Amino acid sequence: ALSVEQSRAQSCTTGSIKGLSDQIIEEGNCIAPGAYAAVPSRPNLNASSIVFLRMEQPARDALVSTLDAFPGSTMTVTSMLRTPAQQYLLYRWFQLGQCGIGLAARPGRSNHETGLAIDIAPYSPWISRLQARGFSWLGPVDPVHFDYVGPGAQGDKSLGVLAFQRLWNRNR
Repeated sequence: ALSVEQSRAQSCTTGSIKGLSDQIIEEGNCIAPGAYAAVPSRPNLNASSIVFLRMEQPARDALVSTLDAFPGSTMTVTSMLRTPAQQYLLYRWFQLGQCGIGLAARPGRSNHETGLAIDIAPYSPWISRLQARGFSWLGPVDPVHFDYVGPGAQGDKSLGVLAFQRLWNRNR
């Protein structure tokens, strides 16, 4: 297994730290049960194996409701929940002009870390559909990105960090 810094230097995929991210998510759910609720499979939902299909429960429920309302339209998720380690990689690649990352928030500032954000393709058919269920579209700045801002949104950006700290302390 590579360290996060080795992954930054030797790969261009957050999948290189999937094991660590799995542990952070599991620890986060131990600290706050259900904070990272699994998105159930749907026939019109696609994602690669490195995408963590998890969101805060109200965001997950709004997403599932949207998918169920439009069964003939397929959504491909390119990013959903990100751990602080994944966000660090994306931000460093962005800073260094590596891996084709054109935009990334500083770790601790991305709604992906809270389970309130989703990046999708194609995005245009979903704009009004997601907005009607509590999602905000970032527009031309980041057209694939939607944040859940509807009822029940919490956005605890410290949970992933706390989960990482607990793992670090237990293993050091």
